[in-house]
Amino acid sequence: TFLEQWALLQTHLGSAYTQREQGKLRDNLEYAIACHEQALRVVPLETFPTVWATAQINLGDAYRQRIAGGRSENLKKAASCYRTGLHIFTEKEAPREWAAIHTKLGFIFQHARAEDIDMNKNMNLRCAIVCYESALQVYTADAFPVEHAATLVSLGNAHRKRTDGNRQENLAQARVCYSKALL
Repeated sequence: TFLEQWALLQTHLGSAYTQREQGKLRDNLEYAIACHEQALRVVPLETFPTVWATAQINLGDAYRQRIAGGRSENLKKAASCYRTGLHIFTEKEAPREWAAIHTKLGFIFQHARAEDIDMNKNMNLRCAIVCYESALQVYTADAFPVEHAATLVSLGNAHRKRTDGNRQENLAQARVCYSKALL
């Protein structure tokens, strides 16, 4: 339908602004957010769930990179958008999208400061590890070799950054992840 196509085009335009290299990044991201929000205002979840969830994920991407506003608030909004998208992009119905969302959530947890998402650093890293391990259920070496390796590297980095538990075990887990990524 026209409405579905318009909303999809609007969120694609927002994604283009998120990735745009010309102009000021801050302005591009604000325009991207506006595009995704317009798409979400027009397209109902019940009628076009995939378009709606795609706009949510794209909005999350823009908030994750946003310069304007507070870092904590932007990361919380990004995580909320990603979690909302998971209601539609389930592991069973859309495994690739589900895994991609989990890697994006893992990135937020891994790179967030404790005050950004109201958890301490080690809890953030444990959440990142769970997200990356979840993504690896879909991102197998055979089905998605590039995503598999990239997720293993991110998982290894999260283990390497951990300061709770046994430091040597954390580093050993990181080495295992890095080694698997090289295969």
